[in-house]
Amino acid sequence: NWDPEEMTEYRYDDNVRTGQLGFQSGTINGVVGAAHNNPAEISEMSWQLSDAPDGGGPHETVQIYVFGLKTDGSPNSNDLLYTESVTNTDGVWNVHQFPAPIQAPSGFFIGVAFEGFVGLGVDDGVGTPWVYQNNTHFFSSNYSSGTWSKWESSGFPNNGMIRALGMEAAVKSYALHNGNPTSTLIYAVN
Repeated sequence: NWDPEEMTEYRYDDNVRTGQLGFQSGTINGVVGAAHNNPAEISEMSWQLSDAPDGGGPHETVQIYVFGLKTDGSPNSNDLLYTESVTNTDGVWNVHQFPAPIQAPSGFFIGVAFEGFVGLGVDDGVGTPWVYQNNTHFFSSNYSSGTWSKWESSGFPNNGMIRALGMEAAVKSYALHNGNPTSTLIYAVN
Protein backbone atom coordinates (compact mmCIF):
# COMPACT_ATOMS: atom_id res chain seq x y z
CA ASN A 1 0.00 0.00 0.00
CA TRP A 2 1.07 3.55 -0.70
CA ASP A 3 1.66 6.20 1.91
CA PRO A 4 -1.09 8.83 1.35
CA GLU A 5 1.51 11.56 1.90
CA GLU A 6 3.40 10.36 -1.19
CA MET A 7 0.31 10.50 -3.40
CA THR A 8 -0.08 13.23 -6.01
CA GLU A 9 -3.41 14.47 -7.31
CA TYR A 10 -3.00 15.29 -11.00
CA ARG A 11 -5.47 18.05 -11.83
CA TYR A 12 -5.84 21.39 -13.59
CA ASP A 13 -9.38 22.42 -12.55
CA ASP A 14 -10.42 24.72 -9.68
CA ASN A 15 -13.46 22.54 -8.78
CA VAL A 16 -15.99 25.15 -9.97
CA ARG A 17 -17.85 23.95 -13.06
CA THR A 18 -18.74 26.79 -15.43
CA GLY A 19 -19.58 24.74 -18.54
CA GLN A 20 -19.01 21.47 -20.35
CA LEU A 21 -17.29 20.12 -23.47
CA GLY A 22 -17.89 17.18 -25.76
CA PHE A 23 -18.84 16.18 -29.29
CA GLN A 24 -22.45 16.92 -30.27
CA SER A 25 -22.69 13.49 -31.94
CA GLY A 26 -20.06 11.74 -29.86
CA THR A 27 -19.14 8.07 -29.80
CA ILE A 28 -17.16 6.02 -27.32
CA ASN A 29 -14.12 6.63 -29.58
CA GLY A 30 -14.52 10.44 -29.32
CA VAL A 31 -12.35 11.28 -26.31
CA VAL A 32 -11.84 14.53 -24.34
CA GLY A 33 -9.45 14.93 -21.42
CA ALA A 34 -6.15 16.09 -19.97
CA ALA A 35 -2.50 15.09 -20.26
CA HIS A 36 0.13 15.08 -17.52
CA ASN A 37 3.75 14.94 -18.65
CA ASN A 38 4.87 13.37 -15.39
CA PRO A 39 6.28 9.84 -15.19
CA ALA A 40 3.90 8.23 -12.72
CA GLU A 41 2.08 5.20 -11.49
CA ILE A 42 -1.62 6.02 -11.19
CA SER A 43 -4.15 4.15 -9.07
CA GLU A 44 -7.42 5.93 -9.86
CA MET A 45 -9.09 8.60 -11.96
CA SER A 46 -12.04 10.87 -11.29
CA TRP A 47 -14.24 13.08 -13.44
CA GLN A 48 -17.37 15.23 -13.32
CA LEU A 49 -19.90 15.29 -16.15
CA SER A 50 -22.45 18.07 -16.44
CA ASP A 51 -25.95 17.77 -15.03
CA ALA A 52 -27.02 20.99 -16.80
CA PRO A 53 -30.03 20.85 -19.17
CA ASP A 54 -27.62 21.29 -22.12
CA GLY A 55 -25.05 18.87 -20.65
CA GLY A 56 -25.99 15.85 -22.78
CA GLY A 57 -27.14 13.68 -19.90
CA PRO A 58 -28.15 11.65 -18.24
CA HIS A 59 -24.92 9.70 -18.68
CA GLU A 60 -25.55 6.40 -16.88
CA THR A 61 -22.27 4.98 -18.15
CA VAL A 62 -19.15 6.58 -19.59
CA GLN A 63 -16.11 5.13 -21.35
CA ILE A 64 -12.89 6.07 -19.55
CA TYR A 65 -9.41 6.01 -21.10
CA VAL A 66 -5.77 6.22 -20.08
CA PHE A 67 -3.20 6.65 -22.85
CA GLY A 68 0.55 7.06 -22.70
CA LEU A 69 2.02 10.21 -24.26
CA LYS A 70 4.12 10.93 -27.31
CA THR A 71 7.35 12.88 -26.90
CA ASP A 72 5.49 16.13 -27.74
CA GLY A 73 3.13 15.55 -24.78
CA SER A 74 0.06 14.63 -26.84
CA PRO A 75 -1.86 11.36 -26.33
CA ASN A 76 -0.45 8.30 -28.06
CA SER A 77 -3.36 6.36 -29.58
CA ASN A 78 -1.04 3.36 -29.98
CA ASP A 79 -0.33 3.27 -26.24
CA LEU A 80 -3.74 2.53 -24.72
CA LEU A 81 -2.98 1.79 -21.07
CA TYR A 82 -6.58 1.29 -19.88
CA THR A 83 -10.19 1.62 -20.98
CA GLU A 84 -13.46 0.53 -19.45
CA SER A 85 -17.16 1.34 -19.51
CA VAL A 86 -18.07 2.48 -15.99
CA THR A 87 -21.12 3.83 -14.18
CA ASN A 88 -21.48 7.60 -13.84
CA THR A 89 -23.58 10.07 -11.87
CA ASP A 90 -23.89 13.52 -13.46
CA GLY A 91 -23.04 16.66 -11.50
CA VAL A 92 -20.78 14.99 -8.91
CA TRP A 93 -17.25 13.63 -8.82
CA ASN A 94 -17.08 10.00 -9.95
CA VAL A 95 -14.07 7.89 -8.92
CA HIS A 96 -12.77 4.74 -10.59
CA GLN A 97 -9.99 2.72 -8.97
CA PHE A 98 -7.97 0.77 -11.51
CA PRO A 99 -7.78 -3.01 -10.91
CA ALA A 100 -3.98 -2.62 -10.77
CA PRO A 101 -1.80 0.52 -10.75
CA ILE A 102 -1.09 1.85 -14.24
CA GLN A 103 2.55 2.42 -15.18
CA ALA A 104 3.00 5.63 -17.20
CA PRO A 105 6.77 6.19 -17.57
CA SER A 106 6.26 8.84 -20.29
CA GLY A 107 3.32 10.59 -18.63
CA PHE A 108 -0.36 9.94 -19.27
CA PHE A 109 -3.61 11.24 -20.71
CA ILE A 110 -6.93 10.61 -18.93
CA GLY A 111 -10.13 10.99 -20.90
CA VAL A 112 -13.83 10.22 -21.17
CA ALA A 113 -16.21 9.40 -24.02
CA PHE A 114 -19.95 8.78 -24.47
CA GLU A 115 -22.44 7.81 -27.19
CA GLY A 116 -23.75 11.37 -27.53
CA PHE A 117 -22.59 14.61 -25.90
CA VAL A 118 -20.26 13.61 -23.04
CA GLY A 119 -20.49 17.00 -21.29
CA LEU A 120 -17.19 16.85 -19.38
CA GLY A 121 -17.32 19.65 -16.82
CA VAL A 122 -14.90 22.55 -17.30
CA ASP A 123 -13.86 25.48 -15.14
CA ASP A 124 -13.25 29.06 -16.36
CA GLY A 125 -9.49 28.54 -16.78
CA VAL A 126 -8.55 31.67 -14.82
CA GLY A 127 -7.25 32.41 -11.32
CA THR A 128 -3.91 31.32 -9.90
CA PRO A 129 -2.94 28.48 -9.62
CA TRP A 130 -5.69 27.18 -11.94
CA VAL A 131 -4.90 29.27 -15.05
CA TYR A 132 -5.37 27.23 -18.24
CA GLN A 133 -2.06 25.96 -19.61
CA ASN A 134 -1.62 25.33 -23.33
CA ASN A 135 -0.67 21.79 -24.44
CA THR A 136 -2.44 20.09 -21.52
CA HIS A 137 -5.94 19.27 -22.82
CA PHE A 138 -6.69 17.28 -25.96
CA PHE A 139 -9.60 15.84 -27.90
CA SER A 140 -10.05 13.34 -30.71
CA SER A 141 -13.31 12.61 -32.52
CA ASN A 142 -11.93 9.09 -33.11
CA TYR A 143 -8.83 8.22 -31.10
CA SER A 144 -8.11 5.18 -33.31
CA SER A 145 -7.21 7.62 -36.14
CA GLY A 146 -4.26 8.84 -34.08
CA THR A 147 -5.31 12.48 -34.61
CA TRP A 148 -5.53 14.66 -31.49
CA SER A 149 -6.17 18.39 -31.20
CA LYS A 150 -5.47 20.83 -28.37
CA TRP A 151 -8.47 22.45 -26.70
CA GLU A 152 -6.98 25.92 -27.21
CA SER A 153 -6.84 25.28 -30.99
CA SER A 154 -10.66 25.30 -30.93
CA GLY A 155 -10.96 28.32 -28.63
CA PHE A 156 -11.47 26.49 -25.32
CA PRO A 157 -9.03 27.76 -22.65
CA ASN A 158 -10.87 25.84 -19.93
CA ASN A 159 -9.63 23.13 -17.58
CA GLY A 160 -11.38 19.78 -17.74
CA MET A 161 -12.81 18.40 -14.53
CA ILE A 162 -10.85 15.18 -14.78
CA ARG A 163 -8.14 14.02 -12.37
CA ALA A 164 -5.88 11.14 -11.46
CA LEU A 165 -4.27 9.98 -8.24
CA GLY A 166 -0.87 8.34 -8.12
CA MET A 167 2.80 8.52 -7.32
CA GLU A 168 5.07 10.95 -9.12
CA ALA A 169 8.07 9.48 -10.93
CA ALA A 170 7.17 5.94 -9.91
CA VAL A 171 8.41 3.41 -12.43
CA LYS A 172 8.44 -0.35 -12.36
CA SER A 173 11.70 -2.17 -12.79
CA TYR A 174 12.63 -5.81 -12.67
CA ALA A 175 15.48 -7.17 -10.59
CA LEU A 176 16.97 -10.64 -10.49
CA HIS A 177 16.89 -12.30 -7.10
CA ASN A 178 18.74 -15.61 -7.02
CA GLY A 179 18.31 -15.76 -10.80
CA ASN A 180 14.51 -15.27 -10.66
CA PRO A 181 12.91 -12.06 -11.93
CA THR A 182 10.95 -10.17 -9.30
CA SER A 183 8.95 -6.99 -9.72
CA THR A 184 10.19 -4.09 -7.64
CA LEU A 185 8.62 -0.63 -7.42
CA ILE A 186 11.22 2.12 -7.56
CA TYR A 187 10.34 5.58 -6.27
CA ALA A 188 12.50 8.28 -7.86
CA VAL A 189 12.51 11.92 -6.76
CA ASN A 190 13.22 14.56 -9.40
